Amino acid sequence: MSVRQRRGKKDSSTVTTTTEEDNGAPVQDKLDKAYLSVVATRENTKELHIKWREYLFRMSLMALLMCFHQIHTPLTECLMEIKDFNNELDDDGNAIPGTQAILIILNDSMCELVGIVLVALSAYFTALRDPPGTFSSWQYLCANAIVPLQLALFYQSKTRKGCIPQGPDLNVFLDAVDEEGNVKERTFPIAIIVNVVISAAYFLMKSGMEQCDANVDTVEKLKRQLKEAQEKNDEAKKASAAKSKKKSAKKK
Repeated sequence: MSVRQRRGKKDSSTVTTTTEEDNGAPVQDKLDKAYLSVVATRENTKELHIKWREYLFRMSLMALLMCFHQIHTPLTECLMEIKDFNNELDDDGNAIPGTQAILIILNDSMCELVGIVLVALSAYFTALRDPPGTFSSWQYLCANAIVPLQLALFYQSKTRKGCIPQGPDLNVFLDAVDEEGNVKERTFPIAIIVNVVISAAYFLMKSGMEQCDANVDTVEKLKRQLKEAQEKNDEAKKASAAKSKKKSAKKK
């Protein structure tokens, strides 16, 4: 009877130890699989963001070409207006010299010029690769500083004016009109739209990478905690085994 009881105790202890080991192994395997999964997701996200930045860079170059197209119209019309004014003067008239003409043209197209600078900075920002640009990059900060200036220039000169002053005191600029007599207005700066799109895309990329890093850190923390728990469990088993040996030694 006593022999059977001893065998039963031995079998139950063996089953308990095996069950604890089996429970620890699947948890470790699951954490290892989860770690590989979140690391792979982070790497895939990085690759996706590289493609995003390449697309935004190409979009910025296209926008730069469109900005040059936007500035072509006011530059050409202002230049032709100055030429016509000089041609209509008689010998006693004061023609507009070349330097003054350049200043008049640049002043009339200041909104478009600022847009070209803004898009150029945005393209430079999206071209940064290693490391990629962030919200603290000087290219992005300078571009954002220009945005209020261009908005102010646009709303100030939304209705286009002539380049040649009129009136007895030459201090009145008439509204520019087309062939049908409609007042000409400037189109909304595409540079502002490009800046908003780039800012939104980089914000999403930043949030996505932060989430991926947080997931990796969480799994790494769980792995460390599991390892520490297993080490404590092993130490407790060793201490228990040592006590059992001491007790059996005393009994002998």
